[in-house]
Amino acid sequence: MQKPPDSEDWLFARPGSAVYELMLASAYQRTDGGDPDEESALDFAAADVRAVRDSLAHSAFMQRAQEAERLVTLAALHAAWNRANPERPARPGSISWRSLRASIALELQMSEPAAENLLALALTATTSLREALDRLAGGRITLRHLRALADNVADLDGEQTRELEQQALAVAEELPAGRFEQKLRLLRERIAPSGAVERRRKALEHRAVTVDAGRDGLAYLTLGGGIEQVAAAYDYASQLARHLGRGENETRTHTQLMADSLWDLILDQGAQAVVRDGDGALLADRTPLARGIVPTVLAAVPVLTMLGADDEPASLDGVIPIDIETARRLAGTAPSFIRLLTNPETGCVLSVGRDKYVPPAALRTYKQVQDGTCRFPGCARAARQCDLDHTQDWHFDGETAADNLGALCRGHHLLKHAGGWIVVQGPGGVFEWTSPLGTRHLDRPQFAPRGAPPGLRRRAGARPKAQAAWLDSPSDVPPF
Repeated sequence: MQKPPDSEDWLFARPGSAVYELMLASAYQRTDGGDPDEESALDFAAADVRAVRDSLAHSAFMQRAQEAERLVTLAALHAAWNRANPERPARPGSISWRSLRASIALELQMSEPAAENLLALALTATTSLREALDRLAGGRITLRHLRALADNVADLDGEQTRELEQQALAVAEELPAGRFEQKLRLLRERIAPSGAVERRRKALEHRAVTVDAGRDGLAYLTLGGGIEQVAAAYDYASQLARHLGRGENETRTHTQLMADSLWDLILDQGAQAVVRDGDGALLADRTPLARGIVPTVLAAVPVLTMLGADDEPASLDGVIPIDIETARRLAGTAPSFIRLLTNPETGCVLSVGRDKYVPPAALRTYKQVQDGTCRFPGCARAARQCDLDHTQDWHFDGETAADNLGALCRGHHLLKHAGGWIVVQGPGGVFEWTSPLGTRHLDRPQFAPRGAPPGLRRRAGARPKAQAAWLDSPSDVPPF
């Protein structure tokens, strides 16, 4: 087998790349008309640095031009979509808008919130910030500059928007994106000082809680709120950490203690504090400060992994991998987890532990384990938080059977029935989605039932009268 090239050689020796062409030109310039033996190796290296710098500048210019072109293309797609659907134009918040957002997300392989933000930026840039868009196309500002400007013209009238754009672009090319964002906030307050209260109110409408799975078992919980709430919570956690840090045997850092204190407040463990008497003497190493609610997390653990005979990974909520020691601990002792043992040969559920007093219906539990998440491509919402949908509608003779059911979050459930998408469930629980743009996307279950008999192909996408009535009356229970 041929030995792979050295990493540095590979970087500089890819024919056709911008780096290769500039390095070639640099080598020609320093050897043409002169004796290369008279130049030091340091001079050669400096010339190489300049050549790579030029390549970096060129790639940055091309990237910005492509980003501007993509924004224009997205705005054109939005216009074409509305022309094709004059009775259901894609306005923010509508089913048509959400369907377009999902289509864009799958085409560009990004999350739906990211696709929505990009589409909103495209519409703002092509209608209200065309000069800034031209600057991006010319490589003079970055996409982050344009995005910050678009965020700050929200809720401004036309005249205020033009004034802010002119003043912002006068300094945009001189400032890095972070400094530019700070400058924008000052400029906006000067141009529209009376709207600060209303802008805050609207900003707080976007508060949310999100989860990002990190590496090696670490994850991040992001909580949005008012600046005064965040500052107060941070200060409270810092105070708790200082109290905890006074323990004689405490080895955790201040930031680790802050994180542990907040987790203890949220979970049913109780925040722990060090208690001393009036003279400073230690009375107790750990005293509960607060109690929280008991969470429920779905832990899927292959049975041979439990027995130590296999290393098939376990997971939380079907998407977050956990190490074997954590999986064994959860499945063996944790009272706030549903224990699910799966057969490594068939992928089917073998056992549901008795950690819950009232267990879920067997079929629902089976599908939650098999699906893991919402079955719309790219959606990471846990299946246990989703609706269990009939792929072939119940009113079109669909059966309540494992091969005709799938977990769909409420948003994608709506898209399936009213967003113009077509869904087919094939053997092994594989979903095939066809978007309104005509593109097909596959989604596979978290645990494919190997060895299980092939299921019937179920087709969905039509909208029966009963479902139309439900869509017009959100208070009713959907007849799925």
